[in-house]
Amino acid sequence: MKNSSQRALLAPIVIDVNDGFSMITSAQDSDEQWLSTRQELRQQRQRRTARELCALVILLVLWFFTESVWAGEEPAMMDGQMKGQEPYRSLWLKTTDGIDVSDTLSLSTDISMRISGPILRATVKQRFRNPSQHWVEGVYSFPLPEQAAVDQLRMHIGERVIEGQIHEKQQAQKVFDQARKAGKRSTLLKLHRANRFTTAVTNIGPGEEIVVAFSYQQVLDYRAPGYSLRFPMVSTPTFTPPTSQQGNTHVLPVNAYRQQGEAPSNPVSMTIDLNAGFPIASVSSNSHRIISDKLSETQYRIVLDGLAAQSNRDFQLRWDLQPTPEPMVRVLREEVKGSSYGLLMVMPPQPTQGATQGRDRELVLVLDVSGSMQGESIRQARSAALQALSQLSMHDSFNLIFFNNRSWRLFPKAVPASAKNIHLARSALINQQADGGTEMFPAFEMALKAEPRSERLRQVVFVTDGAVSNEDRLFSLIRTRLGSSRLFTVGIGSAPNSYFMRKSAQAGRGTFTYVSRPNEVDKKINALMQSLNSPVLTDLQLTMKAENLDLLPAPLSDVYLGEPVYAYFKADHFPEHAELRGNLDSVPSWLSLPLDEPQQFDGIAVAWARQKIASLLDDYHHMANQSNALGAQESLRDDITAIALAHHQVTKFTSLVAVDVTPARTDAPLTKKHIPANLPKGWKDEGIRLAQTSTTMKRDFYLALILFAGSLMIGILSGVIRTPLLQQRWVG
Repeated sequence: MKNSSQRALLAPIVIDVNDGFSMITSAQDSDEQWLSTRQELRQQRQRRTARELCALVILLVLWFFTESVWAGEEPAMMDGQMKGQEPYRSLWLKTTDGIDVSDTLSLSTDISMRISGPILRATVKQRFRNPSQHWVEGVYSFPLPEQAAVDQLRMHIGERVIEGQIHEKQQAQKVFDQARKAGKRSTLLKLHRANRFTTAVTNIGPGEEIVVAFSYQQVLDYRAPGYSLRFPMVSTPTFTPPTSQQGNTHVLPVNAYRQQGEAPSNPVSMTIDLNAGFPIASVSSNSHRIISDKLSETQYRIVLDGLAAQSNRDFQLRWDLQPTPEPMVRVLREEVKGSSYGLLMVMPPQPTQGATQGRDRELVLVLDVSGSMQGESIRQARSAALQALSQLSMHDSFNLIFFNNRSWRLFPKAVPASAKNIHLARSALINQQADGGTEMFPAFEMALKAEPRSERLRQVVFVTDGAVSNEDRLFSLIRTRLGSSRLFTVGIGSAPNSYFMRKSAQAGRGTFTYVSRPNEVDKKINALMQSLNSPVLTDLQLTMKAENLDLLPAPLSDVYLGEPVYAYFKADHFPEHAELRGNLDSVPSWLSLPLDEPQQFDGIAVAWARQKIASLLDDYHHMANQSNALGAQESLRDDITAIALAHHQVTKFTSLVAVDVTPARTDAPLTKKHIPANLPKGWKDEGIRLAQTSTTMKRDFYLALILFAGSLMIGILSGVIRTPLLQQRWVG
């Protein structure tokens, strides 16, 4: 009765507007009404919970579809035009009516290089042979060295040679389109993105061969005791991240690959005439077999055979110089149209033997474990990280960061390099497998987040193949978040994205190391760690007396062990003297440099223009992510275009085009045929690895379907969603 009396006290009051207040006195009636009200409230809460749960699950499903599933899918696209479901290839033949033919278009490449001191000048000849009975238009996509300045184009038709002209990009495309329509043979050379170029050749006649020859120049890397060059022979397939991580200047990548089981093609032959300017101690290549002929103490001739099987990886060449007591100082000069251009290369004072950094260090190792790193690449990356850990001292602290679709730390914060912590790190490294997408943005955010008020020298070592397409967004992040940290990149694999690796290291005021073979890991990582342990020349300033002096880079980069200072300048008159000042491990250091006897040298103006354009482009891309910088960005675009037109260089805003004046095709249609590029060496022979690189797409897709089906079942069972059949049952 106690419970009954309590319920009676809680029984509802009925208001009768006609007769006034009256109390329901029947305990049984009040109990039934109270129970009915309580059950109805419970059902309302259950329906509300079910609605919220359904909404949450549906939102989760939508997130999977918009970010995770579609983020890594690579459409076959060129300049924004979809090419259908067929996988993208490096060379294809277009047709106005979409016809495909079975005849094979063959492609071969001949490269001749001339090296004089630190300057390389190369001519690349691409031979397009059309054995079909159709008129064709070919488009070929290819990478070049990230420092290359492309400034010359020629189209060879039999004995005739047509010189290419530089135009603003849209104007060059218009000229090419008009030539196509008029039936004239024409070639268009343009920059697609980063260091990826495309050559378009239209109106190639049946049985005809057209040779496209273009030239480029680059300044070579020096790291004691010698020089090195890399020539990319294949494009690395790259991952497209979610749109939230792409940035305003993002350009979809071009992914070139061959199908499983296809024989290698696209043979590349190469001849190199090397004049080092100093006595050469050795010449070697760790990527290809070469034939080297010594002509003198300073000159060699190197030949690479044209086997197609060898064009699936970057070509590398290194030549070490004999030790000399003379300081390495090169002063090169060129006069062009009333202006003086100069290149200064000087090896600054080096630290004494065994000297080390005066500050304790925090080392952050970042390891790419995405799908593109499968096979040989992940083994090299693990070896590199293990080798770096073995170089830590008891005074250092460290942490490990791994990333693919997500990023995670081994420790919540940097820990001392004790034997126990090193053991935990080694175990974590050994157990890592490569899978998932290459989402670097969160990894960079995590790696560049330093502890507040830390007195340690913070060094971030990023180990990856660089298979990403949102480079500009990442560069902007590095510039914004770097602080007092220094970023060092280690490129892994047979064809890494060297453009991204080098530019990231430059933005991070560090260096770029390339590891292409497993037997190089120990040597390359030991050299990197020795560089990290040695004092650094910072706060560099180069002063010259000259009118209208334009000195690059500005500011000068930090200089690490065994590296020279490169400076490019333009002035009204060539200066006679320069002074280099800096701090070597916080100790002031300076060097006086006479410039009154420079060596006359071709290509210095090209080198300065390339550096100037690169500097302006960095500012352009950085401003692209700022909402109030549209006017400044347009001004930078105009400056870049003006310099590129004046120096005949292909850039983001300029292209080279060559047009034969004589029409060749009348009413015949253009036909298309694809010729694929080789898969990079070391990638698993399961077709393109991008499917695993860019997505866990199938897994996420099925998980999304399961979640969606689960939300429907919850809705149906809870009464939130009613089908017609169930509606009839509920009504009944």
